Amino acid sequence: MPPESDNDLRHAYKIRIIKAALDATIEQYGPYIIQTPTYSMNSLRAFNKLMLRESDINTVVGLPTKQREMDAIPIRIPIRRGLLNYRLMLVRNADLQEFQNIRTAEQLKTKSVGMAVNWLTADVMKRQGYTIVYGTERDTLYSMLAHGRFDYMLLGVNEAYKEAEHHSLGEQGISIVPGVAVYINMPSYIFVSKHEPLIAKRIRDGLEIMQGSGELHALFEQEYGEYIQSAKLSERDIIIIHNPTLPDSIKLIEPEYWLDVQRAAASE
Repeated sequence: MPPESDNDLRHAYKIRIIKAALDATIEQYGPYIIQTPTYSMNSLRAFNKLMLRESDINTVVGLPTKQREMDAIPIRIPIRRGLLNYRLMLVRNADLQEFQNIRTAEQLKTKSVGMAVNWLTADVMKRQGYTIVYGTERDTLYSMLAHGRFDYMLLGVNEAYKEAEHHSLGEQGISIVPGVAVYINMPSYIFVSKHEPLIAKRIRDGLEIMQGSGELHALFEQEYGEYIQSAKLSERDIIIIHNPTLPDSIKLIEPEYWLDVQRAAASE
């Protein structure tokens, strides 16, 4: 499973979860080796390679669609508990006050959003009538936003604060909009090649063991707890954007696997 870019800050968590799932199943399945490609690759290309019988990729973490569930084996356990569903807006400081007053989808549709060409989110928002300005990759988009090429970006709670710090976005005149967030149901699954059903079963078994022991929740809190507290989602107005690409199987996910925003707020 390759990182999506040379600066993919999310990749380490994906590997940590898969490794923990494999560790949890050593007694049943035996030892294992993880080989991570040294190159980066966007999710669209990674899924294309995943379908090949002869490929150096047999697992990919990505967003579920009806097509992806036909092309690969989905492990229907959201490894980020649906945290990516909650998106924060990044805007230029000069536009901060205006965006703080946006509270509806219709208001948001009057603004342009910057997206990478291969992002599934771009396809979802375009179908819903939003104006998309495309960039080649995430790092390019920050500069485009700073220079006024579009009005805002959307990043998951698990991404926004880490990216803002890593790329010194404050120094570029970019801030996270307080008081409002966007919700798009787009959980992160592990997908496994159809040619490797035993690997899929082992990872699924491992994640279920981790859920039962509390380890899955503990790793999630360790990675994202600080950002969840900073986001204060329970205090934000939520703009909902429907995702028509979701498979019906999303309804089969048990509630215990999803982030409970109110419970998270109570634990702060």
